[in-house]
Amino acid sequence: MSEDDSIPAPEASEKPAEKSPERRRSWLDRISSAFSGEPSSRDDLVELLRDAQSDGLIASDTLRMMEGAIAVSELTVGDVMVSRSQMVSLPIAARFLDLMKEVVESGHSRFPVHGENK
Repeated sequence: MSEDDSIPAPEASEKPAEKSPERRRSWLDRISSAFSGEPSSRDDLVELLRDAQSDGLIASDTLRMMEGAIAVSELTVGDVMVSRSQMVSLPIAARFLDLMKEVVESGHSRFPVHGENK
């Protein structure tokens, strides 16, 4: 190989150009991921999880947990919170039977418990 065929070494002061994350991946990696069946939406992800469960790769309860996590991620605070006017709070000094009656009648699953000050 002659000196003309060699590639000159970069100067010490030259910095390599910063590459984007997509450019850092090889072209083979990018092509592979395009054809690998990776999910591109939440619906695709849920379908992939269901396929994994039917193939025995994940348990049914794991599938339900993952579907629940995906569903919760789509909710807003307004979907899960109760306004203060609709809250039912329980006095700390109340009798157990009175508390149970309030719990059953309200239909709520969580209750703030208060002492002297509400």
